[in-house]
Amino acid sequence: SMPLLFATLFGSVYIRAFPTLLIATALCGIAFGINYTIGSVIVGDTSRPERWYGVKVGLETLAGAAILFALPLTSAARYGFIGTVWAVAISIALLLPLLFFLPRAWRKESAETPAADADRAVESPIKLIAIACAILALLALFAGVSAIWAFSERMGRLSGFDEASIGSLLAITIITGIAGSFAAAMFGNRISPVAGFAGAVGIILAALIGLTIEGSFPIYTLANCLYMFGWAAGTPLAMAEIAMLDYDGRYVSLIAPAIGLGGMIGPGMAGWLLEIGSPVTVVLYAASAIIASGALMLGAGRLTR
Repeated sequence: SMPLLFATLFGSVYIRAFPTLLIATALCGIAFGINYTIGSVIVGDTSRPERWYGVKVGLETLAGAAILFALPLTSAARYGFIGTVWAVAISIALLLPLLFFLPRAWRKESAETPAADADRAVESPIKLIAIACAILALLALFAGVSAIWAFSERMGRLSGFDEASIGSLLAITIITGIAGSFAAAMFGNRISPVAGFAGAVGIILAALIGLTIEGSFPIYTLANCLYMFGWAAGTPLAMAEIAMLDYDGRYVSLIAPAIGLGGMIGPGMAGWLLEIGSPVTVVLYAASAIIASGALMLGAGRLTR
């Protein structure tokens, strides 16, 4: 998948026809999705998936933040989009040697007894429903929170806040997101992923209440930091629950499509709701999606415990 990724990434710079660019973008997304899925399956096979999914999500966010912060300080910024493509390509190339440290085959680790492992390995209709609920919970999480993420800056402008302050705030939220992922990695094994996810949902809902309060930039700042923290903490915990329910790793491969589809639904819904309504309408939609996400995850936990 890596040759396809590089080919479509650089090809997008020179393609002028929109249909061809659309195809190249789709192929690039497929290549990225394949790599993301492989990484998700590998992490899901560890004995403490909640810890290593937290590390995975945190490092992904950290790498993206490093590129964003480094671009203005390098010559890549002078070359526009092609400079950004080169920056991404170089970053990927520098990380590629890590692939050689992966074993050719591995056996799924477990922190449970052999009897418990045997019980988990047995598929049943109830377990399949639980896995489906957990995957849908992850999709609903992204469908809700990505709506806020996509239009947070516009919502701040509509509230009359200074654009420079909003830009600085969005940079700070990346840091709180990294902190949320690493918090899940550090403390996720002390409680069940379902309980931790419920806590993350509560944090996000509290943040959404803050976003409905107009005229206060400190509250707007706190709300944005809280929702990003909850989003970044809830994502690896949801992944961990899916991995723990899915003993042989077949359904863990659906994590990437769930994230991608949820990330597509959220901004689309937010844009449409802003056109016909107001920022409060977007917040109400996001809250409904987050509540549904929490309910689905709690359902997954109840079905298997």
